[in-house]
Amino acid sequence: MIEWFSINSIAVAAVTVIIMLLSNFSFWIGAKIHDVRIEKFEIFSPLGGKSLLQFKKGHTVFSLGLYPWNSSIKIAGMLEEELLDPEHEIKDYMLISKPKSVGFQFLAIFILISLIGTLISLYFMDTAASLAENMVINMNYIKSLFSYLTYNIDAMEFQEKWLELSENKNTLAFMFSVAFPMTMLMNLPGHIVGFLRKASITVFIIFLVSCLYLMYKVIILIIVLNSWLSILSISIDYLLSSYIFAFIIMITIKYIPSNKTV
Repeated sequence: MIEWFSINSIAVAAVTVIIMLLSNFSFWIGAKIHDVRIEKFEIFSPLGGKSLLQFKKGHTVFSLGLYPWNSSIKIAGMLEEELLDPEHEIKDYMLISKPKSVGFQFLAIFILISLIGTLISLYFMDTAASLAENMVINMNYIKSLFSYLTYNIDAMEFQEKWLELSENKNTLAFMFSVAFPMTMLMNLPGHIVGFLRKASITVFIIFLVSCLYLMYKVIILIIVLNSWLSILSISIDYLLSSYIFAFIIMITIKYIPSNKTV
């Protein structure tokens, strides 16, 4: 059990950072297509307004936060509440200047990238098996994940299910095949509300509670299956790997030449 977590903490970090990047990138594509300005592009959340790295490229502020759990992207003129100030003018680069259907095109790109990522991951999960066979294994794992989250199975049973289903599979591809649809399902309600251009404290609270509960269940899983020394090692591996992967991505973005900035 300990070896599994020690080996995979780095893989989990890689999957987490790449999923965050692709989620933000999907909205970046929508912004480029419709000439909408991206004001902020964050990987990880800042704490107390502090970030590990921050730079401006064109009109966009890129930020690498201190809290390695979430990512976000701020689109100009996304919420009507931001424009209640009389000093604000509606500009052509703002989302609010576009038809509301544009917001749902952003969502369509997000869903499409998530589905493509899922299908590619399923293919590489086991290239000797058919896509349908890999999909069945993936669905069985997601069912066991929901069973664990809803207290129908305990941590030991969940771990046994993982080992059974992932045997002779590409572990990284398996993780991506689960992470893509789970991320899409968790974020879609908030994105829909956002693109309807109305801030919703209810959706924010639901999302926050869901994230905290997910963190709690992950922590319980790690505690049950590992010694405290192993937990410390796993946490350090995950955090360092996450920051290194995210830092490399942000530095790459900083120095990639751009011909046009929205």
